[in-house]
Amino acid sequence: MVGAACADELAAEADVTVLEATESLGGATAVCMGHVVLMDDTEAQLRLCQWSQRRWDAWAEEMPAKVERRVCGTLWLAE
Repeated sequence: MVGAACADELAAEADVTVLEATESLGGATAVCMGHVVLMDDTEAQLRLCQWSQRRWDAWAEEMPAKVERRVCGTLWLAE
């Protein structure tokens, strides 16, 4: 997810080619959780997480229709 975001930003300024170590959309890309968790340990952390979530939502809207996106929650469990 981070690499894809970096490539997306760089693409505004230069030609970018994304390479996978194995097959296309394999490796870390295939197993990426693809979500931003909103943490609120501090006010600054919450603001940063909210900003990140808005960026992720906006970026997802720009993706081609064939890109799958599922909006779901996060369940935290503790023992």
